[in-house]
Amino acid sequence: KRDLAKLLEEAARLPANGGGMMDRDPSFRLAHARVEARLAAIEASILRALRDEISMATAAALKIACTECAQAITELGIDLAGRGRLPMLDRDRADWADAAPATSSFGPAAVQSYLFERAQTIYGGSTEVQKNIIWRSLAGMAR
Repeated sequence: KRDLAKLLEEAARLPANGGGMMDRDPSFRLAHARVEARLAAIEASILRALRDEISMATAAALKIACTECAQAITELGIDLAGRGRLPMLDRDRADWADAAPATSSFGPAAVQSYLFERAQTIYGGSTEVQKNIIWRSLAGMAR
């Protein structure tokens, strides 16, 4: 939730292609609203899970949903950072580091978050393992 709110704050500081700021850009607002709705649904599911005893399959499904939502937030950050904020430099030049244009720290931080969030599907138990837990549970119900 906090990361999604930070993206909205950053969007208010970034100019949009058609004029104005990114927080008013219709495509950004739609993408932000979709992730926000997804996050609210997951939050409600987690609160229900905390209230009730849940199965391994439900826990696995929640883990997948949380991971995918966290990754969607970082994808929105990458979209917001945009190509222009992460320049490709010619590292064959001796002064390549000095040639880097001044940019806000948002772009590199967005890339770092995006790449780190990919690891969630591994360190928390791969998504495939979580899906296997769900399938085993469903197969057990079918018997």
